[in-house]
Amino acid sequence: MSCASRAVDAAIGCYQDHISPRKGWGCAHRIAHGGPSCSSAVRDLVARRGIAGAVVPSATRFLAC
Repeated sequence: MSCASRAVDAAIGCYQDHISPRKGWGCAHRIAHGGPSCSSAVRDLVARRGIAGAVVPSATRFLAC
């Protein structure tokens, strides 16, 4: 994983640990379809494809959410 990908991964992890639990509700996509939340899905995409390769699938996921 590149340095930039690690930074994005850390930022998503911080969101998952500190912000998401305080919202009081889950990702609409996960609730409607099951499976991982959008943040988990994007974190996985960045880890597997890098930042550039994750842009389009991440945007598609957010639009579906």
